[in-house]
Amino acid sequence: MGDSDRPVCQSCGMQMISPDDFGTETDGKKCDDYCAYCYKDGAFLEDVTMEEMISLYADRIESWELDVIRDDIVAKMYGVFPTLKRWRR
Repeated sequence: MGDSDRPVCQSCGMQMISPDDFGTETDGKKCDDYCAYCYKDGAFLEDVTMEEMISLYADRIESWELDVIRDDIVAKMYGVFPTLKRWRR
């Protein structure tokens, strides 16, 4: 869901560009794998399944009133999420 030269959150697929985009470990250090919206103080902020996460994020994107079609967003996430570290089976 982003350029291959930038780190991508291994939970939601968001590109992590600025230092504030990165989640934190229990010691306050930045986490290289997860973004600040998914991971804080060494724990995930949402205790959800992959399917629940996709629905939650599709709802959020849809609420931004962008010119997007929900089914397209969901289909793209189902293509990407299973490849991310958090959701690999």
